[in-house]
Parts: sequence; C-alpha cells; structure tokens
Amino acid sequence: DVDTTGGTPRIALTLGASTVYAPYASGLGTDTLVFNYTVVSPNTTSALDYASTTALQLNGGAITDLAGNAAVSLALPAPGAAGSIAAAATIAIDTTAPTVSTFICPTSTRTASISCSLLLSESVSGVTAAAFTVGGTSTGWTVDSVSGAGAGPYTVALSAPTAVDGT
Repeated sequence: DVDTTGGTPRIALTLGASTVYAPYASGLGTDTLVFNYTVVSPNTTSALDYASTTALQLNGGAITDLAGNAAVSLALPAPGAAGSIAAAATIAIDTTAPTVSTFICPTSTRTASISCSLLLSESVSGVTAAAFTVGGTSTGWTVDSVSGAGAGPYTVALSAPTAVDGT
C-alpha cells in the first residue's frame, strides 16, 4: 500500500550527469509500483537506471504491505545488477533533435514535380510528409511524400503550384 498524504514516494533516476525524480504514480494493492517521469530536454542517457541502491525514497509518504506493516527495506539492487532497470532493458534517451546534413534538389524547377534527397545527422523513425513545410521563395510547393529510413537517404517528392514560373 502507498500513502501519499505526507508526500509522494519517488525514485531517483540518473540521466547523464543529472539526477531526476520519478514520483509514484500507481500500483496500490499490487506487487508492482509504477513511477512516472516525463523526459525533457536536455535529458540524455545511453542506459537509463536508477541512481543508487537508495534511490527509492519515501519523500514524506509511506509504503506498507497489505497488512499495513511498514516496508522493511527500500534498498534496490545495485544499478546495472540483476533486478535493476538497466539489467531489465536498455532504455536510451536522446532529446537532441536531428539536423539536416544534406538536402539536395534539382536546380531547375520548370516541372510539375521534383524529387529531393535528404540526409539527417542521426537515425530517426516515423518520418512523414506532414513533418515538412516548404518555405522561402518556393511558395505554393507541397510535399507529396517522403520515403527512406534511418538517417537516410530520404526521397522527398514535391509538387509545384499550378503556375510553375521556373524560379
């Protein structure tokens, strides 16, 4: 059982050089407690784990068994050891946005459509035409489709406005 009247239990997580706290979220009446943390920039780590064997903190709250007895020990396995977050799964967090390494389009735009080539600084997933807008002096062009994977190359298909002026 978890009592949050005096405070909310939390677990300290190591994200790069920073320690952040995930507050207790759910698990009342079960053998599993859930702690939630919302990742924000600049949180980055190649292997998420809690900070130490004492990372589970009552923080003014209480954790008891179903009979109401106080938790005997809040000690966790050593970070990286069997039973830890890192031992259960490799969870990487990267809040650095990818950048465009190369974007090449034909120089002649006297056609109704063109295909451009795109390379990114790192591998990404879920890239769709909705992620792109055409700006600058190329008004009226629309992104029809995007195909590719990882860091690229991607092919970005564009279609011209009704009147193609050749610029």
